[in-house]
Amino acid sequence: MKKVLIIEDDKDTLDIIHFLVDDLNIDVVASSQILLITDIESMAPDLILMDHWVGSGLGGDFCLEIKSNPATKHIPVIILSAHSNIVQIAKKSCADGYLPKPFDLDEITNVIKQFIEKDN
Repeated sequence: MKKVLIIEDDKDTLDIIHFLVDDLNIDVVASSQILLITDIESMAPDLILMDHWVGSGLGGDFCLEIKSNPATKHIPVIILSAHSNIVQIAKKSCADGYLPKPFDLDEITNVIKQFIEKDN
């Protein structure tokens, strides 16, 4: 089964994304904080949806760490943010995509499907 990791510190946003991913019959792992890179390695998600402003750090910085690690660089990462420079943040952090907040539910569902179905 495919697996999506959601890193989001806003409980309501996390719950909504969790519901959407679960509704697509995809395994969901959720975290309200930045994880260790070794956690990402062992978890081996097929996609990471990550808020840029996470209480314990910046998602963009963590994305760059993920993309700089040979064991995790292949994992697609989508940055979610209401930050006005989301395009530049995503580019600088080597993210595979971005979604500005607030996002449309169909839009995030389509992004999830796009990246999860790439491997099929």
